[in-house]
Amino acid sequence: MDVALLFARVALAVVLAAAGLAKLRDPAGARGAIVGFGVAPALAPALAIAVPVAELAIAVLLIPVVTAAWAAAAALLLLAVFTGAILVNLSRGRTPACNCFGAASRQPIGTRTLVRNGVLMALAAFIVVVGWDDAGAGVLEWFTGLSTPVIAGILLAAAFALSVGLFAWLGRSSARAVWDEDDEEEDVDGDDEPIALPVGATAPAFVAEDLDGNTVGLESLRRAGVPTLLVFADPSCGSCVAMLPDVARWQRDLAADLTVVVVSAGEAEEVRAEADAHGLAGVVVQRERSVSDAYRIGGTPAAIVVGADGRIAVEEAEGAEEIDLLVRRERWRVRAERDG
Repeated sequence: MDVALLFARVALAVVLAAAGLAKLRDPAGARGAIVGFGVAPALAPALAIAVPVAELAIAVLLIPVVTAAWAAAAALLLLAVFTGAILVNLSRGRTPACNCFGAASRQPIGTRTLVRNGVLMALAAFIVVVGWDDAGAGVLEWFTGLSTPVIAGILLAAAFALSVGLFAWLGRSSARAVWDEDDEEEDVDGDDEPIALPVGATAPAFVAEDLDGNTVGLESLRRAGVPTLLVFADPSCGSCVAMLPDVARWQRDLAADLTVVVVSAGEAEEVRAEADAHGLAGVVVQRERSVSDAYRIGGTPAAIVVGADGRIAVEEAEGAEEIDLLVRRERWRVRAERDG
């Protein structure tokens, strides 16, 4: 039983540590996932830090025998909250992306998510119930008690597992590079349309509606001598909603350098509610992806800059982090040109 408890602790610790580190490496995705689950956007930044930190702390405390039972109880509580949130969303017909393990797990929640959480909760419950008074063997105690051949076998198995994982990762990277090269060759040959509008192309004109129901177009939204940032969003996109406070800040702080326009899909009432909640201006509602299709935008959030000359100034940015970097670069470029 001591060995079983030890393996349960290590397995749970590894999963929680992987989840915590993945979230910290993808904070924008974590914020988007939290909002997608129905949490208020104002709470998302704090939770995007608190949740992975809690996961990492629990993972560390699961290893020592002295703290293992209490850490398992905390893990059980945390997993129960996660599972409850999943069940609530599924009961409402919503399937937001989990993002439980960062970018590698941006898949809609479903039965597999519940099964995975159930297994982890079973491990935590096993440690709490069976190991409350004695959480099993310590890692060093168990390891030093093994014979030399057994230790060698464990080390070889670990090395083999790491090698397989490394080769699998390299294989995926190589395959992705080959696919990217194939896509580039098809674009050069003219067989397929390029994924995004090329830099220097004339920005497509479009027709949309502002939040008052008035028909507007690109020319009426632009300001003379200032680039225009088109931010493509959707009220049902958690990452988009999480990014709206930043968009509102850009509209306020960078007005002299950049015109920021939000091109949103969805119902006008829903878009208006989000705009009012975050103090957004310059929001337009597109009809049946008409603007997204014209600018070859595949998903949200995404952004593209129309230069002061009416041409595409930079390549499309996808995701909150890329968009934030795009805004920073464009701000410095505009100020450098203006200041000479």
